[in-house]
Amino acid sequence: MELLVRHYFSEPSRQVTFDAEEVVLRQEAHNDRLYYVLEGELEGYFESDQDGKLTKLFNASNGAFIGVHSFFSGTWVASSTVIAKTQVTLAWIDKNTEPVDPEQYGPLSAQFMPVMVNELSSVKEELSKKRWLKRKHYNACIPRSR
Repeated sequence: MELLVRHYFSEPSRQVTFDAEEVVLRQEAHNDRLYYVLEGELEGYFESDQDGKLTKLFNASNGAFIGVHSFFSGTWVASSTVIAKTQVTLAWIDKNTEPVDPEQYGPLSAQFMPVMVNELSSVKEELSKKRWLKRKHYNACIPRSR
């Protein structure tokens, strides 16, 4: 991972700063960048189509990647709304970024496979937690017979 960060996310011209409460990504909007959090904290939300209500999905801070789904799925459409919780500095690559040394490391998608696997694992873990909490809450609401 350290090699990826050094190769792809250390160029000052590809870094951007957002203030606290600023929207970094808007759900269903175009996004052709993969962001790496250099500094600060962000929160990701699902935005309801009906009433615009935000449901918190995740927290992200230093060392996290943002925009993984839209970038690697090739849809270039953000799957969540991401808002800076504090001032954040993000480094980025976009769909036009050429892979570093593809003969040795393979295409961009292969080089970032650990990022994609980590993202899938995080989503799976979060869903498991939510199911467990839902069952626990459900079981706590069932009257116990004596």
